[in-house]
Amino acid sequence: MKINTRILIIVATVTFIAIIINQLFWMRNMYKSYQQELVLAVDASLEDAIFMEYSERLEQLDGPRIFSFNVVNVKKKDTSEIVRREVHTEDSTFWVEYNKNDSRYSAKIMQYLLHKSSPIDLDILNNYMYKLLKRKGFPIRNTYVEYIDLKTHQIIKHNKPKTIAKRFMISTDVVPIDILNTIGVKTYVESSPRTIFKRMAMQLFLSILLIFISCYCLFYLILSFFRQQKIEQMRQDFVNAMIHEFKRPITNASSMMDLIPFYLEKKDMDKVDSYVNDSILELRKLTAYTDRIQRISNNDPERIFLNKELVAIEPFLENLKMKYASRKDKVINLSVVSNTIHQVWNMDKLHFSNVMDNLMENAIKYSDNPVDIEVMVRDAEKGIELCLKDNGYGISDHDKKYIFDKFYRVNSSQTKRQTGFGLGLTYVKSIVEAHGGKIRVEDNPSGIGCVFMVFIPVE
Repeated sequence: MKINTRILIIVATVTFIAIIINQLFWMRNMYKSYQQELVLAVDASLEDAIFMEYSERLEQLDGPRIFSFNVVNVKKKDTSEIVRREVHTEDSTFWVEYNKNDSRYSAKIMQYLLHKSSPIDLDILNNYMYKLLKRKGFPIRNTYVEYIDLKTHQIIKHNKPKTIAKRFMISTDVVPIDILNTIGVKTYVESSPRTIFKRMAMQLFLSILLIFISCYCLFYLILSFFRQQKIEQMRQDFVNAMIHEFKRPITNASSMMDLIPFYLEKKDMDKVDSYVNDSILELRKLTAYTDRIQRISNNDPERIFLNKELVAIEPFLENLKMKYASRKDKVINLSVVSNTIHQVWNMDKLHFSNVMDNLMENAIKYSDNPVDIEVMVRDAEKGIELCLKDNGYGISDHDKKYIFDKFYRVNSSQTKRQTGFGLGLTYVKSIVEAHGGKIRVEDNPSGIGCVFMVFIPVE
C-alpha cells in the first residue's frame, strides 16, 4: 500500500502538536492543583498560627487575671449544632452562639475578652505562619498579616513589608478570631510561579521526558517509513536494471536461434555455426550475470563461509595488474605498490579476489578515459591496509553514508549512464567484515576521484 508522503507528514505534525498541547494542559492543571494545595495549606496554617499566638499571649500576661468567665448551659438539651451560652466575666454578662463541634470556642471567647487589653501580636502570628508553611515544604518568600475590624471593615494594623511583589501574592479569606466576629485577620503569602514549579520539578521532568520519547518514537517511525520507501525504490531500480541486463542477451540469442532453421534449409553451415556460437556466447553472458547476482546477493555475514588460506601478497597484486592491463574498452594506467613487511595474507582467496574485482570494476566504470588507478598495500596498526585510488567522478559526502547499503546507487548523471544493481559494495563490505576488517571511502587528496581503504587484521 502506497501512502502519500504529504499526508504522512501532516498526520505526524498534527500528532506532534496534539502531544505538546496535551502535556501543556496537563502541566497547567498540575500547576493549578499545586496552587490550590498551597492555598489550603495557608488556610490551615493560619488557623494553627492564631491558636499558637493566642496561647503565647496568655502565657505572657503578668499579674492576676483581671477577669474570669463562666459558661452556663441555659438549655440542658441542644438539638442543633449551634449552641447558645451565657458568658459571665467579672464586670459583664453576655450571650454567645457557636458550633458545638468547634473545639476552640473557649479560645475565641478569650480573644474577644483580650482584644482591647492585649490585642493580637501580628509579628508573632506572622512568624508562626511562616514556620508552619516552611515545615510543610512550601518554598514561600514572605508573609504578612492584616488585623481587621469586621464591623467597619477597616484595617486596624498590618505588618506588610515595604517592598513586596503584589502580583505573586496569595491571600486567605478574612478569618474571624473572636466568638462575636468583631475582629479578624487576613494573611498574604508571596509565592511566585517559580516556587510552584520547583515543587513540580519531578512532574515537569517526567512530562518533558514523555514528550521527548513520544517525539523520538514518532520521528523514528517516519524515518523508518521513508527508509523503507527508499529501499523499495532502490529494489525496483535493481529489478529494472536486472531486466535490462538480462533482456539483451536473451533477445540476441532468441533472434539468432530463429534464423538458424532458415540457414539450415539453405545448407549455409557457416552461418549456422556462427549463429550457434554467438547464441552460446550470449547465453554464457546470461549465466555470468546470474552467477554475479547470486554471488553478491548472498552477502549476509551469517551465510558467508570463508575458506581461509595463506596467500602471497606480491603475486596476488601482480595477477591483479595483469588481469586489468589487457582491458580493451578503456586505457587503464594501473600502479601497484606493496609497502608492507608482511609477505602473506590469511584470507579467502576467491572472495577477496571478488572484492578487488568489484572495486576495480567500479573505478573503471565510473571514470573517463584514460583511467588512472593506484593500488597500495601498507602496514597499519594490528593489520594491513589496502588503498585503491582512482580518478573517477568521485562520491559526495551524502552518498558516502549509503553506498554500502543494499540496492543503493549514486544519483548522478554519470552513474545513470552505467548499468548496475547496487549490490557490489554491499558484498564488498560483507566480505571485508567477515575477515574481521573494515572498509571506508574518502576523497582523493588530488581532488579527483576517491580512495577506498580496506583494513584486514593480521593474525
